[in-house]
Amino acid sequence: MFDDRTDAGERLAAELERRDLAVDIVLGIPRGALPVARPV
Repeated sequence: MFDDRTDAGERLAAELERRDLAVDIVLGIPRGALPVARPV
């Protein structure tokens, strides 16, 4: 599905942008979620 967590975060960020959603706060649990949250 995803190459890695960074790829998942980049795809999520692109989808949020495509849907024109404004994200003010993104929570990323340090144990693995930071690579997902960072691009968002």
